[in-house]
This record gives sequence, C-alpha cells and structure tokens, in this order.
Amino acid sequence: MAYLSLTSANLKSLKTQIRDAYQIPSAHLSEALAASLGFRNHAALTAHLKQSPESSAQRQLSDDAFLERLDELGTPMAEWRGFASFQCAAVTAEGSGRVVFGKQGPFRIVYNLWLAPNFERVLAGKANPPFVDHDKVDFAYLRSVLADEFRFGSPVEIRIANDTIDQVTAQFRQKHPSEDLIRCRDFAGLLLNAAKDSSGSIIDIRRQWLPLHMLKERRHAPPPVLIPIVVEAIDAEDAILWSQQAQMRLGVKAANPEYLWNPPRHRGKDDQQGYLTERLHKAFKKCFNTPYLPYCVMDRAASDPLPNDYR
Repeated sequence: MAYLSLTSANLKSLKTQIRDAYQIPSAHLSEALAASLGFRNHAALTAHLKQSPESSAQRQLSDDAFLERLDELGTPMAEWRGFASFQCAAVTAEGSGRVVFGKQGPFRIVYNLWLAPNFERVLAGKANPPFVDHDKVDFAYLRSVLADEFRFGSPVEIRIANDTIDQVTAQFRQKHPSEDLIRCRDFAGLLLNAAKDSSGSIIDIRRQWLPLHMLKERRHAPPPVLIPIVVEAIDAEDAILWSQQAQMRLGVKAANPEYLWNPPRHRGKDDQQGYLTERLHKAFKKCFNTPYLPYCVMDRAASDPLPNDYR
C-alpha cells in the first residue's frame, strides 16, 4: 500500500513518473489518479488542491481504483506494477520500516557528474571551438535520459539545473587551495538550496550561479565538464544507495561490492573512474553539440543533514 503527500507539485511529479513508464493519455491518467486518491473525478481533485494548496496531507493511493478507472476510460493496464514501485519522493510505502521525513519534505543529495569533452578535432584545426547556448539546451530531455539510465529499485526523484559548469571555470579552480572550490561544491550548495524552494524537475539556478562562473554569458559558454544531479528521496538511505548503484552502472571499480568487501592494498584514482553508457554519451553530444570522451567521475558534493538514525 502506498501514500502520496498530496500537493500539486507532488501530484505532477508522480504523473510524470508514470508517463515515463507507461503510454497513458494525459487526460485518462489525470482521471485515474483522482480515482486512486478517492476523488470522484479530476475536477474534484483540482478543487480540493485549490482549497488546500499547502496541506501536504497523506492520502492513500489505491491501485485497484486506479486500474478500474483506466479500464472504464478504455486504457486497460496489464503490466501495472503498483504505486509503491515508483521513484517519486512524495510516495511512501506502508510497512517499509524506514526513516521518512514526512512534513519536513524529502532528503536531498547533490552528486557531481564530471565529464571530459573531446577537443581532438579542435586541437587539430579541423573544427572551431564549440560553444553552448544554455537557453537552447533541452534540459528536460537530458533529465529524462539521466533518470532512465539510473533507474534502480531505490525510489528517488532525479532533478537537474538549467545551467552547467564549464571547463573554463573548472580549470581556473584547479590551483585553488580549497578542495571545496576545486570540486565545485559551492555550486552544489546553491543548487541544493534552490531545490528546496522549487518543485520542477528542472531547477532555475542561473541567477544564483552567475557570480561563480568565470564566463558569465551562458548563451555562449564553453562545453560543460560538470553536470550536478539532485537526488531526492523520502528515505536518506535510498538517496545514498542510488549513488553506488549509479557508479556501478558507470562501471566504477570502487563501487563494486566485491571491491568494498575486499579492498585492494593499493588504491588509485582509476578505481573511481567510470565510463559513460552509450545512451548518455549520445545524449551529452546532442544536448551540448560537443563530442565527449567516455570517461566520467561521480562524487557527492552537497546534501541535507543526515537524520539521527544514520549518524
């Protein structure tokens, strides 16, 4: 049995998750979700949300009512896996035995995904230096690819910024004595705070990040070397486990359970290196009009305070 913390933002997030997984007409899905929450129709649910926009009351999600309403609308679902299986921080499953954040909202961690643009053709004089117009980047598409490539059992929500950190800013920081600045954790901290004040999958961070960029014009910026990813979960453990699963997906040696149980005597930086999946490789090239080398690194950059149960 699953429950939804009922707000417009949470309902939209859950609807997006379902549409990513199933081919359901939007109007039919809206009506079925209303039925699953105990409302007569979508109009009644909308009226309730307008009257109590910030109530965040926990409402049970009925799989049976959801499927029955879809069937009535002519969209039967044969492979429905249940609300409790969706990666939405607003949904909690009964009897999970986990620590949840309830009214305080989801737990958030920002992970930095470091990339390596391929400038071989530029250095050989066969291509002009590439630039990115961040106003034209399809961040919604990029988020969907990241969410799909890193879709695991842990119920999390993936969000990204509408900006990136480019090679000029990253390289300028390499000689700085502060490890936090070298790892761009100041960018991550601002993104973490912005994530708390917004509900969309794409977080508007341009204004907050602008003072940190070496090159301020984001409509003519160098290709990104860093994509921060916000991972949200009701349970802190899910958000933490997500990173290990993501690094295993990227082929990071140090994330392999065998490595963790029997660590080698000599550890090197190569143990932390990952490799982009074919789909990620193509998505980054498509979004930023720049070829990328297959190498990548993922590290933790910022997070909400851990609950006492995990300290």
